[in-house]
Amino acid sequence: MRILVTGSSGHLGEALMRVLSADGCDVVGLDVLDGAFTTEVGSIADRAFVGRCLEGVDAVLHAATLHKPHVGSHSRQEFVDTNVTGTLNLLEEAVEAGVGRFVFTSTTSAFGRALTPGEGAPAAWITEDVVPVPRNVYGVTKTSAEGFCELVHRDHGLPCLILRTSRFFPEADDRDEVRTAYEDANLKTNELLYRRVDLEDAVSAHRLALERAPALGFGRYIISATTPFTREDLGELRADAPAVVARRFPDHVEAYERLGWRMFPSVERVYDNARARADLGWAPRYDFRYALDRLERGEDPRSELAGRGGRQGLPPGQHGPVHRAVRGRRRGLSAGLAQVRGAAPGCAPSTRCGRPASAPPCVHDLLQHDHPAARDGRRRRRSAHALPARLRPPAAAPGAAGRRRRALRRGRVAERRPRRRRPVHRLRRGRRAPAVPPLGAAALARPRPPPHQPDPAAAPARGVDGPQRSRSGVLGPRRYGPSSPAGTTATPSARR
Repeated sequence: MRILVTGSSGHLGEALMRVLSADGCDVVGLDVLDGAFTTEVGSIADRAFVGRCLEGVDAVLHAATLHKPHVGSHSRQEFVDTNVTGTLNLLEEAVEAGVGRFVFTSTTSAFGRALTPGEGAPAAWITEDVVPVPRNVYGVTKTSAEGFCELVHRDHGLPCLILRTSRFFPEADDRDEVRTAYEDANLKTNELLYRRVDLEDAVSAHRLALERAPALGFGRYIISATTPFTREDLGELRADAPAVVARRFPDHVEAYERLGWRMFPSVERVYDNARARADLGWAPRYDFRYALDRLERGEDPRSELAGRGGRQGLPPGQHGPVHRAVRGRRRGLSAGLAQVRGAAPGCAPSTRCGRPASAPPCVHDLLQHDHPAARDGRRRRRSAHALPARLRPPAAAPGAAGRRRRALRRGRVAERRPRRRRPVHRLRRGRRAPAVPPLGAAALARPRPPPHQPDPAAAPARGVDGPQRSRSGVLGPRRYGPSSPAGTTATPSARR
């Protein structure tokens, strides 16, 4: 069987490539970024490129996507192009190429706001029947792609299974307060109780879905570690999660005290994988119980495969909002960049990679400010325009005023003193000059002077013909002097 794996340079895609290649499968790796297991470099938004990659392919594992961390670095249109248009291109070209099965990697983030119960409500029990309420463009595009999978299956009969995977990424949590309060291993072990799946178990679920797709036709499945909780625990989990965990795992208290770890005070949702275990025959191995047993033996609670996968299309070592990583690149990447190009390509994914300070800096060191060369490089400012387009911060308001506001915030220019207002003539300020007194009844009753003789009682004629004008407009009608016939009043058209 020839299998196309999209996102082969990412964490899940690379793991799929490793396992399938080791099993002797004929696999094709497709990704927009080059990688050790990527054979075709290009975008799934390019339909012609997708069609070429699907020639002779029997099955598709579609794991390529823009993830939640990309929300801060990519536009909504880029999310639509990759997550929606790219998926549609794969589906339609798979039908044209006669592909026999299609597995789409979706996310539990598609449930969105349905994952967060109201104040005082019990934790949410999440199954495939919960209606998604997307929270951001990531969830919107993933649910849209799921809809296209179902549409193509109904219209063309393509067997298509959707796997809504929970957290399996190795990067640190994107919330500052959580990352500060808990060690990374502590955080990920806690999440195995209700919202995380180990990478090895995620790969096994995709392989089983590939095998069962022709028989099942279409289906959506939650892929997460088996939870020890039941629906009866939801109220207490929201109010006092440590008490529930201590009741089900009494030995975890001692293990956590020895490691200096803590349990979350509250749990707001629980993923139920019962349907995936029943329909796919999936038996996830890495749950909370298995992690505790490995900790007792002094082993890493993660699988070996979890420490060898790629990344979510982000710079190595990045965590938190993307704009912080952009600032890190701008401040530290210029220092020692020449050394990085000749250095070894890889380092440990953790922010504490264990490299001595005297070692040549790697890309991870420079991005995370852990190496002296990076600290020295902070003194040098690197323009954001030198960054790749997908990592540039959003442009500020255009125009000179916007540029000056940004410069003032960064302290690069002194604040401009207010200018003194120059005296302006009252006519330029729009004030009306004193108009000629209107002609009253007494003036109208006076006999008119003979032609070509000025009227001494009339207002002086200032030497112009036509109505008096100012910058603000006509000031009023006036009687004409010697150049005008008696009894006439000039108009603009008469003057012209």
